Amino acid sequence: MRYVCPYCWQASAPESSRCPSCGQTLERSWKSMGYADKLIRALRHPVMEVRIRAAGILGRLREPRAVPALIRLLQQGENVYVQAASAQALREIGSPKAMACLKKLAAHPSALVRTEAQQTSRQVHGEDPL
Repeated sequence: MRYVCPYCWQASAPESSRCPSCGQTLERSWKSMGYADKLIRALRHPVMEVRIRAAGILGRLREPRAVPALIRLLQQGENVYVQAASAQALREIGSPKAMACLKKLAAHPSALVRTEAQQTSRQVHGEDPL
């Protein structure tokens, strides 16, 4: 089994009490962290599917504290599926900052991301989705 630090996602030994890479106390800090905070940290996970799943859950939770991390994922542009999941989560959260970010995505090169931005525009203007 592989153990990773929930803060920097570097490999660590299962018996370690501190991350050898970032120095965080592992067990105690992680257990005291709330569910949404763990999901926000998971947006930096090295496995793409974990980032996508975390973004989806944060969107369904409508967690406004996730907006800056979701915007960072969109700006990094590393994977179109991660970007689309981030855009969808921002749309579901619906905060002013999230909506402002989505309005800028109307000209995004990816059709997946553009679709999320267009759905946001339809919601704001009361239009029916296609």
